[in-house]
Amino acid sequence: CRAMADLTFEEGSQLEAIMDSAFANSGIVNFVMPDTVTGMGFYVFQNCHKMKNLTIYKNLSVYPEFMTQWCYSLENIFISNDSPYFKSVDGVLYDAAQTIIYCFPAAKDPTGFKLPDTLLSIEAYAFQNFKGKTLELPESLEYIGVEAFGMSEITSIHIPRNVQVIDENAFVGFDSEGYEYNKLEKLTFAPDSRLHTIG
Repeated sequence: CRAMADLTFEEGSQLEAIMDSAFANSGIVNFVMPDTVTGMGFYVFQNCHKMKNLTIYKNLSVYPEFMTQWCYSLENIFISNDSPYFKSVDGVLYDAAQTIIYCFPAAKDPTGFKLPDTLLSIEAYAFQNFKGKTLELPESLEYIGVEAFGMSEITSIHIPRNVQVIDENAFVGFDSEGYEYNKLEKLTFAPDSRLHTIG
């Protein structure tokens, strides 16, 4: 369904789940999830290169890994204000308490972006294709997930003292021929770092 740009669910839709890869590789630009959906599978929007906006409603309780992987045009993830599970701040998706960041959309301008001081975890792929050259990580941060900054433009970053785990391939990238590389030039650690695991 590469040519499918628009998808509309009729009012009164009873859709409860969207399964693995349901809309992967499609041409969807804007997707508004029915408020009846309570579960989503992996890879739902993977490779949706034209998608710009994704709207999630309050009944979804889990954000699956890989859901928006390689959505290079994604600018915003919106969430209904009454969601007990998630919060969207300027189109960036967190858990409701802003202790976890799930996704900084790949096409979003990082100028002026600042992570909240409440943040404990950067989830897998959260900053994939991030366009900023650096990012200040809050002192509260404890975990950096798998490929959290995969294929990003990050060249310099400081790891604060409370980070205990940097998971696999946190800063990995791939060139046009599929070889691994990353643009990270400078990685520094706090002198009293609590880091005990690098994946």
